Amino acid sequence: MTTQETTQTSKGGFLEFWCGVAGPGWRAWEAWTNMILALVLGGGIALFAVLAGLDWTLFQLIAAGLVTWDITGGAIAYNTSYSKHSRRNVGRLIELLPHNLIHIHPVVIGFFYSDLLPWVFALWAMQFLFFVSLMEPAPRFSEKGVKVITTILLIVNVSVTAAAFFIPGASGGYAALVYLGMLAGTLLIQASPFRLNRFSAAIVFTIICGLSGTIIAAPVGFAWFAPVFLLKLILGFSAIEEISVEKTG
Repeated sequence: MTTQETTQTSKGGFLEFWCGVAGPGWRAWEAWTNMILALVLGGGIALFAVLAGLDWTLFQLIAAGLVTWDITGGAIAYNTSYSKHSRRNVGRLIELLPHNLIHIHPVVIGFFYSDLLPWVFALWAMQFLFFVSLMEPAPRFSEKGVKVITTILLIVNVSVTAAAFFIPGASGGYAALVYLGMLAGTLLIQASPFRLNRFSAAIVFTIICGLSGTIIAAPVGFAWFAPVFLLKLILGFSAIEEISVEKTG
């Protein structure tokens, strides 16, 4: 089987969907390696919690595993030449902000040790399924519809983030720093000239990671989260770059 044939295997299935989300050109083994590694890391965080005696409930173990799976898989996929090449001509905020808005993973982590975790996790799950079903690889709505959806997401998600400051057991500071910092970084990157996209992303990445590791500590078990989250959305998805892709065939 030739390289080109391998790349096109499973058209209409997993590989076609993966290429629609993470950029065309993936070989089947590359896509599956990315997916399996993310699943292993998701299971790994749950195993770590058990072995470290963190006393997480079954729901916390599942929530942590799914959040880790989604973030680590995207952190790898969005930093490949396939993804970067596919996004080289995408510069409109309407194509960038809705995607980043639904990533309320820092808010889930912020509520991780509160009684409201199931509700916040459900909010993320609904937004994730909605986006995957109706917004990827391309929105099923008009541009006006996307703007309305974006406005609703912004109001809801920022309100939930702010509420974390008043909920016992929640870490509002961490949720606000990482999630709202990511959104501010998204706007900064969008406003930057093309040549400064990566530069702006690196600044946002460095500042938020530095603050999350010093002034505002991550909830127990999630010291790793902010760098990987920002690697996916700021350095990976948001920073548009001109990059070459190996030609197959």
